[in-house]
Formats: sequence, C-alpha cells, structure tokens
Amino acid sequence: THARHLMFLQFLMELDIEDDLDEKTFQLLELLGNCKLRADTQTWLRSAAQKIAKFLSDGEGLLAKCVDTTPMKARERDWIEEQVQWWKSDKVSFDIDTAWDQRMRLDLAERYDARKNMIDWDYHMGLGDLGPLVKFQEYRYFRNTAIAYDKDLIDPAKDGKAVYEHVNRSLLHFDRKGKAYYAGDIKNGPFACFGVETPNRKIIIKQHDGYRFGAGVCALHNVRAWLYEWLTGREWVWQEHVFQWDKTEEKMAEIRAKNKAANPMTAAPPLAFTAQLCTLELETMVRRWVREEARVHVAYVGVMAGTYVQPWLLQRVHDRGQLVMETAKFVLELNDEQRDAYVAKLREKAEEGGWVPDAFGQKVTHLAQLQEKQEAGQKKEQFEGRRKRMTHPNCLVYSRPAATKTDAELKQFEADVAEKKRREEEEAEKERKERAAAFEQSEK
Repeated sequence: THARHLMFLQFLMELDIEDDLDEKTFQLLELLGNCKLRADTQTWLRSAAQKIAKFLSDGEGLLAKCVDTTPMKARERDWIEEQVQWWKSDKVSFDIDTAWDQRMRLDLAERYDARKNMIDWDYHMGLGDLGPLVKFQEYRYFRNTAIAYDKDLIDPAKDGKAVYEHVNRSLLHFDRKGKAYYAGDIKNGPFACFGVETPNRKIIIKQHDGYRFGAGVCALHNVRAWLYEWLTGREWVWQEHVFQWDKTEEKMAEIRAKNKAANPMTAAPPLAFTAQLCTLELETMVRRWVREEARVHVAYVGVMAGTYVQPWLLQRVHDRGQLVMETAKFVLELNDEQRDAYVAKLREKAEEGGWVPDAFGQKVTHLAQLQEKQEAGQKKEQFEGRRKRMTHPNCLVYSRPAATKTDAELKQFEADVAEKKRREEEEAEKERKERAAAFEQSEK
C-alpha cells in the first residue's frame, strides 16, 4: 500500500499542462484497477519505480518535496524500496492469467465450473443495485480478464486497438528472491472508487435496460476533472460524453476545440502539502501519536479499519475536526443486514466518544448519489429494496464539537497500552522458559 501511495503521488507530481489529459486519465485508471497494462503505461511504471527507489535511498526527486518518511523505520523504508525495485526488474516473470484463475478456483471451490452463473449472481444480487452505473458487461469483463478499465470499451479510437499485455507489478507482492504473488481483489473490483457516482449529470442517461454510460465512462469524467483541477486550480466544466468511433476526424477536432475553450490549460501555482508515511506497525504509531499529542483535522477510516475507531484515534482530531468512516456498501460478500449492522457499529463507536453526526458533511458527501423514481409496472417492494441498497451511505461523517477527554485520560490510555504489552511479554517469556524446561527434561 505504501509503495502504491508513492506511485500515485509520483504520478501527480509529474503531471504537466502539456500532457494529454485523456491519456493521463487512462493511465491512472489502469494503474489503479487493471492487472494488465498497455505498453506506454508499463514504460511509465518502470520509470516511476526508478525515481521512487531513488527517493527512498537518497531522498532525491519530486517526492522529496512532498513526502515525509521520518516516522518509518529504516528497515521499513528498505522493504518498500525492495518492492519497488522489482517493478522495473527484467528478472521478474509472472503469469497473471494463471494467478487470476487460481484465485477464482480458490474462491469458488466446487462452484468454479459454474463461474458464469456465479458472476451473474454477484452482479444482479449485489453490485447491480449498489452501483447501477456499473454495467454487467463491465463487471463480467473484469471478473474474466482482470481488466476493469479497457480503453476500447470506454472510448474506442479509430487508430488502433489498445493491447493489454504487461503485468501491473504494483499489484504484486515480491519476496526477497523476486518471486511474485497476487493476493488482490478478484470479486468487488475498483469501480466503487470512481465509477459509481459523478457530479456530471450530462452522462447520467437512464434507458429501459439501465444507464447509457457505465462505470468506465463515469470514472473517465471524474478522474479527468480532478486531474484538471489539480493542474489548473479551476473546476472542470462538465461535458457530454462523445465516442470517437461515432464521429469524423473533423467533428472530433471541433469537439476538442470547444472543450479546450471551456477548460483552458493554464498552470496554477504548485500546491504545497506534505504526505507523511506512518510506520507499518500500528501499535508503534499509536504510542507515538499519544506521546507527541499529534492532531489532525480529518480522520478517514477505511472499510477494513473499522476496529480502529478507538479513543486513541478519536482524541487525535481537532475540536472542530471531522471523522469520516467508510461503510461496507460495496463489499459483495455481505448482505443487507450485515451492511446495516456494520453501519450501526460505526455509529455506536463514534457516539460513545461524544461525536455527533455531521448533517452538512453527510449531505455534501452524497450529493452525487443516484436517485431513481419508481417505474411503471415496478413492484413497490422491489423498488423500495433497490432504493435502500442504492442510497445506502458510502461513508459516515461525524463532527467533534468539543474536546471531551482530558490529558490525564490520554496518559492513562498510554499507560494501559504499555501495561498490556508488558503482560504479553511476560507471558511469552514464561512460555519460553516452560518449553526450555520441558526440552531439558526430555533430554535427561
């Protein structure tokens, strides 16, 4: 995860107003969600790996301006550098198709021979209602090919077919000998990141069989707008989606000129920021935060980190800060009752700490969420169930109106953590002595 964070930061820092914004958008989407890359994207990844490794070893490069790795241990930085070095190595050979198929067999077990039906079930009984912009064809293509964003499906060009033949090594884990493993997602897909909501209402076109444009088009418009704002400091003026395949070269030139006039590429002053990479050991990070009385304005908790909504985190946020907790909406392995239970648990943990729901933040966060009306002939129960799943919150936003914990309570928490670790070490030492005594007795 740390290595991929550095990769995406390197991507942003290298962006230039002279770049082809559409091409850069496709490259970012490929790096995010495709197990296979085009040749140009693979070339960029190898180049980025060299620069990231240089930053980690010598502290040089674009990342040195915006990344702070001092909280990490030297061996942790070395391990990340080792992973990145394998991204550009010619010694690595990995068959992603075989690895993907093995993961499918492991996941489906005896149902593997009926995988077509299982893919159909996962979509229509889960993702289809949770993210209606994701088309079944897109989801099925991802499950079968490990490619979520195919340029030929999103915006096919007339000058040739996009060929995905290189493994996205940033999704692999390497051991010290360079043997690669793929342990990533094979079921949910990356669609929830950029492809299920969009402020661009011009591409939300409902048809009798769903929506005209899918998650790929939605992600293209979202990411392109965000990259434009990153480069220029201005909001992107939303446009309709136009397939190159349907237009002549003269018509496409006219459309591009119109879009360029609406969204001029003029560079904005560089954004000053610092991304601090925390240590890979959670307990060490907790002790450091408590000891140094670190404070943040926003704490974002991912769906797999809900158990970390604890006092040590809640008390690290400023008095008027925000707590944003991702829900399990797009985890297809869960049913509606389990998703609701997860939301209830998050609310309970936040409210126990004296936090209150942030109605404004919750509304702003879900402004782009799809809202459908009941169609003629659609049963009310079916519509209500679909609407409930569709409008299930992507995240919960809470505010901390005032500090409720004293410094004495925080110090007590730190003491409790230290005491727990001491007891664990004593128990480990006791077990070690017992094993040693038993071994000596057996030798006698």
